[in-house]
Amino acid sequence: MFATVATSSVSAIAYFLIFIAFLVGVSFVAAEFSSGAIGTWLTYEPRRGRVYASKLTAVAAGVLMVAAIAVALVIAAVYLIARSNQIVGTTSGDPGSGLLWTAVRTVAVFGVAGALGGVVAALLRNTAAALGLAIGYLVVVEGLVLSALRSSVPESRPWLVFYNVMAWLQGGLLDDRSGDCTPQGVCTQPELISTTHAGYYLLVLSVVLVALGAAVFRRRDIS
Repeated sequence: MFATVATSSVSAIAYFLIFIAFLVGVSFVAAEFSSGAIGTWLTYEPRRGRVYASKLTAVAAGVLMVAAIAVALVIAAVYLIARSNQIVGTTSGDPGSGLLWTAVRTVAVFGVAGALGGVVAALLRNTAAALGLAIGYLVVVEGLVLSALRSSVPESRPWLVFYNVMAWLQGGLLDDRSGDCTPQGVCTQPELISTTHAGYYLLVLSVVLVALGAAVFRRRDIS
């Protein structure tokens, strides 16, 4: 079915493109500090809050445009392949996990990743340091330390960034630890993280980081 394959394809490229969006945000804002352009901006517009907001908005808008094009190209490519093999089918089903909403959620998280890349760059003022912090957190904290605790503290997963991103992109994340099976052998898995939970989690995380970046940007010396 076209919708199923297209949804899987969009989700498959999402993680790589989220990293690219974050990298773009980091590079764009960090370059403003390394080149001294941010100081020039503040000469003409001394209100730091507006300058900070304009930088994050520019990054998010640019990434959203590229993300929308990338997702549209993936869907179009899958559609052409499905049509040539006469397996287009229908797009009916659960709207929360359907192709349209998967595409919308994917594009939205790209914009957020770009803006948060700008926030981290504004905090650290260095591309390498910002990328090192992000990769180090995901690999060391969530990849090693917390994954080691997952068996003893399974309730920690709904509060980890990576699992919430997965749940947001996939329209919910099922619990792979347990499941209920009927006498006929039909098994169902309970939901570990809902799309709503993931959405609120990522929203609150983004607001906190953006506010932290704004507070530091307003008070720290630019030179």
